[in-house]
Amino acid sequence: NYHQAIDHHQQHLSLAQRFGKRQGESNALGGLGSAHNAFGNNPIAADYFRQQLALTKNMGDLAGEGNALSGLGNVSCAVGDYGSAIDYHQQHLSIAQNIGNRQGIAHAYGNLGNVHSALADYPKAFDCYQQQLTLSQEIGDLTAEGLALGNLGKIALALGQYAEAMAGLERQLAIAQQLGDRAREGQTLSDIGNVHRHWGNSRQAVELLQQGLAVARNIADRQGEANALGYLGIAHHTLGNYQQALGCHQQHLNLATTLTDIAGQGRALEGMGNT
Repeated sequence: NYHQAIDHHQQHLSLAQRFGKRQGESNALGGLGSAHNAFGNNPIAADYFRQQLALTKNMGDLAGEGNALSGLGNVSCAVGDYGSAIDYHQQHLSIAQNIGNRQGIAHAYGNLGNVHSALADYPKAFDCYQQQLTLSQEIGDLTAEGLALGNLGKIALALGQYAEAMAGLERQLAIAQQLGDRAREGQTLSDIGNVHRHWGNSRQAVELLQQGLAVARNIADRQGEANALGYLGIAHHTLGNYQQALGCHQQHLNLATTLTDIAGQGRALEGMGNT
């Protein structure tokens, strides 16, 4: 639950500042940035990551500096500032390579893949995700492996390769369930539902998307909720459920506006216009 995560990180930050524990303060700032980013509070997230970046530079903590840059890159991508996002993630990648942090390298490649995917530059995105997958498997990082598999699946979907998309996403779902990662499980259920929609299985798509939506709402994953609503609106439209489709697109638009998700707002408005 993101509300609880924010509360715990805030308590951690207060204690670290009170007792002068700078490493703890840095970790708490990064945790707060990540939690607010996940909850869609992007300006607040950016502020915490900037504080973390300044602190880690002052401490000479290169790994922490890389984490802060990664966080700023994720926020930039979320608000559609793709040029800044690439710059932040490239800086993170350089630091991770310089200090031999293979997990950091894998994460940086994954984040760069996300930006290139958002730009519809699928060959570059594919290369980044493949690098992430190879590295994460070598070091046994199941979380990163699942992310890479799912993102490769979404690239396959964008290219019309539905069987490959389903295979990657089902492997990601299995890993998320193995790790007990509810947020990733909900998001992957929605992504699998979206593959079924493209494949023409609209009723099965609606069932899976409703499952993904329920998980997102249960854990207050607003970005996951927004994505599920967008896909669900399209699936309902395909089935001729126009009022339900319009309701989903309106909810998607409201959430995307709250999250400052420009691309999401565009998709929601397009969906409303088509309904």
